[in-house]
Amino acid sequence: MSTNRPLIIFLFGLLAAGLLAACGPMTTAIELAAATAVPTPSPITTFPDGVTQQTTKALAQTLGIDAAAVSIVSIEEHAWPDSCLGIQTPGMMCAQHVVDGYLVTLEANGQDFTYRTNGDGSSIAADQTTPTPTTTADACTLVANSDVTLYNRPDTNAGQFGVLSAGEKAIIGGQTAAGWLGFDPAVAQAANVGIFRLRWLAPGSDVTITGNCDTLPMYPSISPTACYEMAMADTPIYNQPVNTAVLIATLPAGEYTAVTGKTAQDWYQVDLSNGSLAVAHTGQTGWIAPDAGNFNGQSCANLPGVNP
Repeated sequence: MSTNRPLIIFLFGLLAAGLLAACGPMTTAIELAAATAVPTPSPITTFPDGVTQQTTKALAQTLGIDAAAVSIVSIEEHAWPDSCLGIQTPGMMCAQHVVDGYLVTLEANGQDFTYRTNGDGSSIAADQTTPTPTTTADACTLVANSDVTLYNRPDTNAGQFGVLSAGEKAIIGGQTAAGWLGFDPAVAQAANVGIFRLRWLAPGSDVTITGNCDTLPMYPSISPTACYEMAMADTPIYNQPVNTAVLIATLPAGEYTAVTGKTAQDWYQVDLSNGSLAVAHTGQTGWIAPDAGNFNGQSCANLPGVNP
C-alpha cells in the first residue's frame, strides 16, 4: 500500500502549530504573573529594646497596672515627618526633618493602644488621647470645684492651654515654690520634656487636693514666653556654630536651655544662664546644631537672626 508522505507531513505540521498556539498564552501568563507579583512584607522581627520597654512602661504607668499585664500586638516601621513624630502641640516647635521610628500597638485591659516612637524609643507619644490615669489611694490628686484656667507654664503671662472643667480630676505631677500645681494633661506631646509636659494651675485655684502631696517634684520658675531648647538626647553645645568648634557643655536628655537667636544656616544660639545649666555656666552663650533643635515657646517662631 502506498503512503502519501507529503500529506502526513502537512497534517503533522498543523497539529504541532495548534499545540504551540494553545500552550503559548498559558506560558506567557505564568511568566507575567511571576514578574508582577507584589511580595508580602516581612514582619519586623528585630527592633531596639527601648521601643517595647518605653511604650510598655508608659501605658502601664498611665493605666496604673503592672507592665507584665501589657502585651505587644504589632510593631510597624514608620518615617515621621518631624521631631514631634507628626503630632502637633500648641506652643511647641518641631524640627523639620524625617525621624525613622515605629508605630507600636499594645493591648491592656482588653483594649488596644498605639504609640509613636523614634528609632530607639527615647521619644514616644500616644497616637491618640492618652487613656485616663488610674488614681491610686495615695496619689496627690486635685478635683476642680469650678472651671479652672490652665496655663502652658507656671505664669499667668504664659499662653492658656484650656480649662479644667468643674468635677474633673487630675493627678498632680509637680509644683513650684510660688504655689503653682502642674499635671500631665494626657494629650500627645512627643517632644515635650520635664516642666514642659505639665499644664499649670495658678495658686489659689478653686480645687480640692487630696492624697500624699509631700514629695511632689519642685520645678523652677521659667520665662512665660521665652523659646527653650528641650533636649531629647544628650545635646552638644559649641562655642561657635560649626561641628568642629570647641565643646563647652552638654545639655542632658530631658533638660532645657533658652534659645536667643539663629544664624542663616539655622544654628541656634543658646543662653546657658537661663535653664538647666545656669549654675555651672552663668553668663555663657553657646550654639547647637540645626538637627538638634526641639523647641517650646511663643517666641520660637520669630527668633532674631544673629551673626557669630
